[in-house]
Amino acid sequence: MDGVESKNHQGSLLITFVERKARYQVAIKAKSKSALEIVRVLSQFERQYGRHVKSITCDNGHEFVNSRVVKFILCYLGDLYVANTYAPYERATNERTNRNLRARWYFPKETVFSKITQQQVNQVIDEINSKPLTHAVKSQRSPNYLFKRATRRLRIRTTTV
Repeated sequence: MDGVESKNHQGSLLITFVERKARYQVAIKAKSKSALEIVRVLSQFERQYGRHVKSITCDNGHEFVNSRVVKFILCYLGDLYVANTYAPYERATNERTNRNLRARWYFPKETVFSKITQQQVNQVIDEINSKPLTHAVKSQRSPNYLFKRATRRLRIRTTTV
């Protein structure tokens, strides 16, 4: 989990989530970095993806490491891991996907997210998730395909047990 902020940290930001293996990305617009707003975003994420989440790793920014957010994650989403200060390599997948989101044809650095709708964010995320991965290991499948396949396996496993 990470935050992608507007130019000069003005108001709105995107809270991004990335599934580590499939590289499937989710971005939800937040109005501010306040604890209540982050919990609102997390509850929206939990309603849609909560059953697939085992843990969340975030940086140690004040928007993620406060008592309300930590309690929500531990109660509803699983374990919480906090990366060390100045160690973006501990969350490399998230940093990479955020860099893709910041491409000049999506949301470049000068983007002000208060002028962007959640629908526009969803369109960009759908496009990113539909592009095939270039890793030889992933056999050039898209994150959408890999995530759907993994969640299908989880459903089959839970129904047979």
